[in-house]
Amino acid sequence: DDDDDDDEDDEVDSKPRSSTGAGDEAWEALERSAASNPVDLGQSSIHRRLASAAAEYLIGNRRAKASAIAHSALSALVALGVESTDAGRAVASAAWDSGKGAPETLPAYLAGVAELVGWAPVMDAANIEPGAPFEFADRILSVPAVASSFEMFLLAADRGAPLDGTLARLAFVATSPDKESADAALAHAQRLLRKVRRRRSRWLEDGDGLFRVWFDSVREDGSHGRATASVLPALLPPRARRDASHLKFIANAVADAAAMVARRNVALSGPPLLIAAACFSDPQDSGSHAGSTAAARPVVVKKGEAPELLDLFRKLSQREAAEAAAAAAAARFGAADGGAGGPDQTPEEAEEAELGVAALSLGAIENCAADMDSRDWQTIIGRLESWTRTRVLHAETAAEETASIVCDEESGKDGPVPVVERAPVGWKIAAEAARILLRIDALPVAVATPDPSKPGDRGDIVAYSVNGPDAGAVARQLASADWPTARGDVHASLARIALAAGAQLHCCNAVRDEDAAVGASVIAAWWRIRSVEAPLWVYLATLWSSSSGQSAVGATDAFREMDHWSRDAGCGTIPSLYALMLSSNDRSHVVDGFDEDVAESLTRASYALLSTPALLKPAVIGLDANIDDVALIEEAVDKAEDEGDAPDGESEDAVCEPVAPRSRDPVQIAAAAAEKAAMREQLADALAPDPSDSAAPGGRGSPAPKRRVTSARRVGEGTLLCWSLLLRLTTRLPHGSRTRERLLEYARATKAVPRLMSAVATTLALEETYARITPRGSRRGSLSSLIDAPGRADSPARGEDADGAGLPPAWRELARLSRDVAASGGSGGGKAAAGASVDPLDPGLLYRRVDRLSGTSDGDGDDVVVVVGEKTRVSSRRAAREAAERKSARLAVGLYHAALRALPAAVRVWFADLRDKNFARALASATASCVSPALLAAEFDAVERASKGNYGGGGLDDDAGELTIKASRGNREVVARYDIDDACLELVVRLPASYPLGAAELDCAKRVGISEARLRKWMLTVSSILQHQNGTVAEGLMLWRSNIDREFKGVEPCPICYLVIHGTNHQTPRLVCRQCSNKFHSACLYKWFQSSSGSKCPLCQVPWGSNYR
Repeated sequence: DDDDDDDEDDEVDSKPRSSTGAGDEAWEALERSAASNPVDLGQSSIHRRLASAAAEYLIGNRRAKASAIAHSALSALVALGVESTDAGRAVASAAWDSGKGAPETLPAYLAGVAELVGWAPVMDAANIEPGAPFEFADRILSVPAVASSFEMFLLAADRGAPLDGTLARLAFVATSPDKESADAALAHAQRLLRKVRRRRSRWLEDGDGLFRVWFDSVREDGSHGRATASVLPALLPPRARRDASHLKFIANAVADAAAMVARRNVALSGPPLLIAAACFSDPQDSGSHAGSTAAARPVVVKKGEAPELLDLFRKLSQREAAEAAAAAAAARFGAADGGAGGPDQTPEEAEEAELGVAALSLGAIENCAADMDSRDWQTIIGRLESWTRTRVLHAETAAEETASIVCDEESGKDGPVPVVERAPVGWKIAAEAARILLRIDALPVAVATPDPSKPGDRGDIVAYSVNGPDAGAVARQLASADWPTARGDVHASLARIALAAGAQLHCCNAVRDEDAAVGASVIAAWWRIRSVEAPLWVYLATLWSSSSGQSAVGATDAFREMDHWSRDAGCGTIPSLYALMLSSNDRSHVVDGFDEDVAESLTRASYALLSTPALLKPAVIGLDANIDDVALIEEAVDKAEDEGDAPDGESEDAVCEPVAPRSRDPVQIAAAAAEKAAMREQLADALAPDPSDSAAPGGRGSPAPKRRVTSARRVGEGTLLCWSLLLRLTTRLPHGSRTRERLLEYARATKAVPRLMSAVATTLALEETYARITPRGSRRGSLSSLIDAPGRADSPARGEDADGAGLPPAWRELARLSRDVAASGGSGGGKAAAGASVDPLDPGLLYRRVDRLSGTSDGDGDDVVVVVGEKTRVSSRRAAREAAERKSARLAVGLYHAALRALPAAVRVWFADLRDKNFARALASATASCVSPALLAAEFDAVERASKGNYGGGGLDDDAGELTIKASRGNREVVARYDIDDACLELVVRLPASYPLGAAELDCAKRVGISEARLRKWMLTVSSILQHQNGTVAEGLMLWRSNIDREFKGVEPCPICYLVIHGTNHQTPRLVCRQCSNKFHSACLYKWFQSSSGSKCPLCQVPWGSNYR
């Protein structure tokens, strides 16, 4: 990374004019000679001058300049008539002769040559001898711009000296004492071998080939065990293609490990166990992508796959049991030392031995699950509980010490909190425990989590019948080992690790709020610790993103225990998880030690925990209460609302006091709305509007301007996930829920939808569809012409054509997901309801790995191959950038889908305000193709259910009217007929193809006995309900019918909204003006006061509460 920084600081010219010396003089002489007599200029002279210039520029760390001199030298030779390949070979040869004393700069120089002519001339000039290491291979692979092209060159032709020399060099460096260089070389070797395995697998079948090259090149000092174990899964060919050399090596590795285990007077050694386990590992389980791969790849169970591995596993279990018995006896009788290990084993050696045991356990699960009995599973369960215990203890101790120092005002003045500087203890083995848990979850069994509300419930395990009797045997043995209960205990321990880290960060943020300099130092130290244990967070994020992991961790007591521990830790469960989820926003600050990958894993893990059924509601509402007290908060808010409303009746004097206008400051409005909705403090702070935001709440006199879609201020992923939590809870709460109504009122008061859509509009990935949906020469019409795309859109199962063909992948994924869920029928609500209720913001769906059909990378996370003309290059940075863009687009589309479900009326208002008609067309088209079909199908299902019910009376007197509702899916119409006495009215509601983005249209088909004035009034009422209410069409029609019934009973509608029953809180007009005696809805009147900056009656304009009669 430091070299890359140097590259950015250098200013590169086309020719090397930035330094003086022999190099500049040689170039000047070369130019003079070429200008005076270019024909007679001999190539030998060119070579000498190039060598001189190369020698000058290869001294010191000048990577960018070295690349520039390579380009200039090549250009000079080509200009003098030398063929490009020969020129590249000549320049590279001169560099090899002159630059071997500059190992830091020569690779960049050679890379500059390869960028123009490819690697073949460069490697020809290197003249690598068979069997000899390629000295600069590891350094070339460390140059990001050319690493992938170099790998492509190695794989392009038949295996030869370049590939063998490269692997030999990587093997040598990977087993060197220099940890940084060794880790980099090991990563290069894993990556290269994965590509060889996928593209040139036959090269691995020869036991005297690459396999022998590796073992002939590693250092024989005992330090190669872990490096060899890391590459061995990719180095070995598939089992069916292994030759005698491979089989002999595996047999010897298992025998060596068994002999080591049998020597009980000697401490366990990790490398033999690691190598033995690696012989049976899948190559996908190695490398940096093992966590996500483990979640996606199921475990195939089959008896008799690896009996020698199971035998080694059981011998190790017997040794552990004997050592445990010896330790217990020693403790009972007071012996000095009777435990495992021994005084001659260092902590590092003990940790490596534990990692070897974990690797062997993982190998047994993946290869021998069908042959394992309950005792084998109990052994693994005991290990999982032991492996997580150390990390939990250290994490909670660090959190307590941080909280105590933060609370101590005197120590806070002395500098950074020292406890966060401690290196994490036990994180490696805890990460392996999480990895093993992932692989057990990948077995072909379904685990039913024990129900905490049922005493004695132990859960259950059911095998997938399609996997045959072997899966049934695995299920029975796991059940005998009490895996459902033990699984919850392991999840609880891992959750405690995450909660402790979040509590520590919460305290660090508190320090930053008090003292920015000290806080920055503390947070930087916290980030350094998290970066060290990065694999642990990758595994936890993957583990809890699945529905199985969420149900397991949600049923534990870890969250309530955290709330009870909050006094010592500095905060409870919800603040701790919000601190982790919002940590990704630190990228907008200058934070030393911040790691993008770790931040993504932390955000993903915490979001998954907050999304569990046990935490979703407490994550959104509850103010600062503990989880168990959220229900009490809801009751208190309900009671406060009831006490604030006057009872029905003629006298309303108690509620006719003057009402002061509310503040117009958007931050204050948002704070008041959040408090009224009892929202969680951390959520309210994260969603608070920016005072300078044009979409923030404003008065009636200064409406927000028409919105143009532009690149808005960047909103962090953590903040967008806060919006996700709010919308997900809103859609899950039942209609009519008072909590839901308060959240909807918060969204309206703070103009949440315009702010949210402004944040995600540029990441909805619709730019590419502008040209396709805007034909050349077409006239730009009104928005009403945009929202009603041609064709039917009422069925979610219309094949690929209805999945938004031509739209970006995120939209196609949503359409396909809705269709697949609808086809499965969901869980009791019918196919249409299941398709409409699909939740793309579920962690398992939001962060899922998708296949090539969606345009994503393949399973091992390799580079994106870009074809430019006849050349092929591979870009790692482009792969990472495209992966980030896909994730952002998926989150943006999910938030848009959730907003349409929870707040369709507000989304329609935002859509109508759009000034960018091209974007509006693209959005309407994408909605009609990918979102509306499922929502329309669910809408018509609701109408059909309503048509079968008895809606006469509705709780009023017997002479109330009767409403009949019918649906026509083909025409996307709903016909509503209202009859009372001798009068009737028949209305037709037409839904556009992009519903609910487009508003429903209303028509009067028939009226009898209803005056024109009353018809206009009723049509206005229905139109207002359908346009501004957030329920279904059937619910809107029922609300309209209730308004009419009340009106026939003599209840006057509110003069502000023209409704008898308010569309949000379902109250009748209660506030009475003392001057004109008109009644208003309290919500309508308060909104009028707020927008008009006064407290006068809307009709008589007399100050509210006054009476001049």
